Amino acid sequence: MFWGMISAALGSDEKNISEKKNDFTIEFSKVSNKTTNCVATDNEGNWIGTFMFILNPEDETRVFYLASEINKAYRGKGWGPKIQRRCIDQLLKKRTDAEGVYTKVDPINYPSIKKNLAAGMTLKGIDDSGWFFFVDKPETKYLDDYLFKENVPSDYAKKVYEEFEKEYATDGDEMGGEFEISKKALAEKGIKNAKDLFNTIKKIAKENGITFEDFEKDKE
Repeated sequence: MFWGMISAALGSDEKNISEKKNDFTIEFSKVSNKTTNCVATDNEGNWIGTFMFILNPEDETRVFYLASEINKAYRGKGWGPKIQRRCIDQLLKKRTDAEGVYTKVDPINYPSIKKNLAAGMTLKGIDDSGWFFFVDKPETKYLDDYLFKENVPSDYAKKVYEEFEKEYATDGDEMGGEFEISKKALAEKGIKNAKDLFNTIKKIAKENGITFEDFEKDKE
């Protein structure tokens, strides 16, 4: 089990792994046999965010799925990428047998896409659910055979564009459902509508070797 292997590396009496830097502290703690959290707090003990590492059920010793949650008060201030990077580095330092870490992001979740790139993750392709697939190490081959890159399905662009359009049509400033993406925050980055978001995401994909068709509703 993951936690047992961590404990063995540090000493059997260890219950937590923690590291303190000038701006924040991270601490690893066991949640279950397959899940370990890396929790970050600031120098006053305020919770900044939690990064959850989950063992891949198909390979319990090599690949970890990463999910994260950042305190609203700390979002958009550069904390996420720094904490994510440090959590991953510490995890892989202790788990030298691990192939790496991966995560998946809904294409509408622009802030999370930017966070993963800023944290040094590599965008490897698009999975069969249409989400962007990131890995910590560029050489990681996990699921490569199941990812789309130059061979993205022809209807992908239409589906993504229509998802963006639907979210922008919702009442209020929040969009993206559980992701709590602010239209106002996106507008401050020059993204004011579905077309802007689509073009931004398409550009990021292209920069990482992933190509898919243009799509504009009025050109159907």
